Amino acid sequence: VIGLWSAVAMKLPHHILPAYPALALLAAPFVYAWIHETARMNRLWMRNAAVTLIVVGFGLAIALPIVAMRLLPGDEWIGVAGVPLIVGGGLCLWFSGRGESERTMATFAVSSVAFLTIGFGVVVIGVDRHQNGPALAAAIRGTEVGPAEVAAFRFFRESFVYYTGEHVARIHEEKDLDQFVEESKHPFVITTDEHERMIRERFPGQFRVLDRQQRFLNTGELVVLEWQAPEAPRNAAKPTDRLTR
Repeated sequence: VIGLWSAVAMKLPHHILPAYPALALLAAPFVYAWIHETARMNRLWMRNAAVTLIVVGFGLAIALPIVAMRLLPGDEWIGVAGVPLIVGGGLCLWFSGRGESERTMATFAVSSVAFLTIGFGVVVIGVDRHQNGPALAAAIRGTEVGPAEVAAFRFFRESFVYYTGEHVARIHEEKDLDQFVEESKHPFVITTDEHERMIRERFPGQFRVLDRQQRFLNTGELVVLEWQAPEAPRNAAKPTDRLTR
């Protein structure tokens, strides 16, 4: 299951849920022995498990704010996701050293639930606000131009189709972009700032920037270009025309 969803383009956290029952069955014998047959368990494993929680917690608390400063400005607080692991790992280390296996397990379970609750219930929701699809679609819908004719030029995300509720043409070649613009009454083009200049040179003065956003969890920007010159010829400027200008 994990291998299959790792191979597809679109990924959501719940896609790998079917793997968890199998993982739970694999972990169950270890948990049972940890609680009921403590003498068989090497305390080194318990200590290493607790130290791992602490290290991972500090890693998240340090790394997430650094990443957020670059890719999610204003959401540096997401480093709080590491706090339950730091606190829980410290308590697990304490109880394990005293030989209190049941308290160790209970603390581990509580810290895990707290980590998942904060991670998926708070942090992920906060990060999700930065996704480009909903905002770009809202900008297009706000123009109130009937059924939108949308193309994604050299940058495509499946979420564009979902959030716009329209067919989104996936275009890579310049000639296909020319054809799309010529055949559309009021075209919108989603692209990156890397390709924006080429479109402006190809259609001088015929597109305006409807919306511009930083790319989700990446550098650079996403741009929505809207047709603004219905009276102008739909054909792209020929190379000789651009040289003349």
